Amino acid sequence: MANQNPSAFVHVDARAAAGAMSRGQDPHALDRGTSAVLYYLYTSLPDLPVSADARLSALPASPSAKGTDRISALPSTVLREIVSRLPIKDAARTSVLSKRWLPVWLSAPVAIDDTTLRPRALVGRAPVRADSPVLAAAVTRILAAHPGPFRAVYLVRSYMDGHQQQLAHWLRLLAAKGVDELVLVNRPWPIDMPLPATILNITTLTRLFIGVWKFPDTAGLPRGGCGGGAALFPHLRELIVCCVSMENRDMDFLLAGSPVLETLGIQGYKKVALCLRLVGQRLQCVQICLSVVETITVVDAPLLERLILWEPLDDSCVRLKIDRAPKLRLLGYLEPGTYTLEMRNTVINKTVEATGKLNLKFWQENGPIESMQSHIKLMSFREFRGDRSELDFLKFFMKNARVLEKVEIMSASGCFTSVHELQSKVAALDPDNWASDDCSLAVYIGSEGSDIWNFRRGLDVSVDDPFARY
Repeated sequence: MANQNPSAFVHVDARAAAGAMSRGQDPHALDRGTSAVLYYLYTSLPDLPVSADARLSALPASPSAKGTDRISALPSTVLREIVSRLPIKDAARTSVLSKRWLPVWLSAPVAIDDTTLRPRALVGRAPVRADSPVLAAAVTRILAAHPGPFRAVYLVRSYMDGHQQQLAHWLRLLAAKGVDELVLVNRPWPIDMPLPATILNITTLTRLFIGVWKFPDTAGLPRGGCGGGAALFPHLRELIVCCVSMENRDMDFLLAGSPVLETLGIQGYKKVALCLRLVGQRLQCVQICLSVVETITVVDAPLLERLILWEPLDDSCVRLKIDRAPKLRLLGYLEPGTYTLEMRNTVINKTVEATGKLNLKFWQENGPIESMQSHIKLMSFREFRGDRSELDFLKFFMKNARVLEKVEIMSASGCFTSVHELQSKVAALDPDNWASDDCSLAVYIGSEGSDIWNFRRGLDVSVDDPFARY
């Protein structure tokens, strides 16, 4: 998860593993690939909204206090807040402190994290296996004992294939009792483990993260939700889909049923090439990585600020079409490839099409893009190889970006032997021809594994520059 130590996983070829998944192959056949999929998935998980280090304790009473229980005297709203921030084991233990605490436990919106539920084995004190029935039984007991709603439920360590009946029961309980945040990962195989359609009935969700599943077939369901036109997820603000087998119609169904969605992340999209249509009045950030992508069309997203495409698979030609996204300020590609970009500028009513192989003459003939001229302050160019087409685009960009403050260029691994060689190549970007007099240029030599993209950072719109070097 987000606070998990990435060093616990071996650095491997993630592209090979994700490519195998996109073709329906079992990444177990790729020893290194298995670790890669787990690495990217588990480092993409959000932090649990409780303190894993929190413990319910009290200092010894002072002689003058005469053993007074001052914590229990706090208002019920404060006590519920305390309990809701405790790990689930400690939260449950508060119910036996006194009669005062039992109703607090039952009314507090608690958070469940199955990584804290693994008991120690009697011999050797080693934690039980994640596929142990003991872990599934603990989840069942907690979900049944607490009346809900739940603040968060993170089930990321269980091998769900052995607990299909329990999983269906859990989702029915969550649909009935309510949950704000649900993170549900099948750890990690089979990759085509069916996700029960009951998940579509949990209407209270504000965050949904699903990983390594076969998504329910939505064909025949009413568009917008299961309730005859009512929104599927009326409160959902963040949707992350990782290594999930689904059709494009299923993704369209999810988006159509999430009217207040702000953040969309797609990782390891497979089975079919992704054809994504973005229509969302609240949508602010979209990030897609390690997926087979055909088209991305931004139809109408008035608040969209960030669109990032990272390592499209199978060397596919990706077509991006942006019709209406007036606040788009970051459009990022973290892997070289063939792209077609079509941006419709409603101010000047001009369409600009571009591919990575076009020369400077093409850019000059099509003219400047208004948002490039007046809004962009940072240009971050990764995987630079020094090709003519790359230099032509940079020349065009820097000649027209009037408010540009900084340009960062990082070379692709192995393309340049020294910073001096890289500087010589970019010397063609003559500063005398830049539109901005206050712009600085920085170059970096890229190396294998030195610049691992952070998926969660890319989704965080409060981070002004997710591409910044640490």
